[in-house]
Amino acid sequence: MFTMRPLQADLVNTPTHTFMPDDISLLDQQFVTRGQIHGPKQLTDPYLLALSVKRGVRFVKIDTKVPLVAVPQTTHKYVYVIKT
Repeated sequence: MFTMRPLQADLVNTPTHTFMPDDISLLDQQFVTRGQIHGPKQLTDPYLLALSVKRGVRFVKIDTKVPLVAVPQTTHKYVYVIKT
């Protein structure tokens, strides 16, 4: 069975891990295209992806459902999917 806790601890303790302040708004269309978000379950990934694009870093996910269309200026280079 896959558990996130050990993996998360390993990732946070790497020298390349960086804390990113949450300083964007889902209401700011510069970062998020609201028309591409169709419900409350679709808020977190676009928000975190937008933060990643703003900072020029990768958004790391465990599953493959990444809403690229919800974040202007994003490409696949900003997304890394962990295969379980």
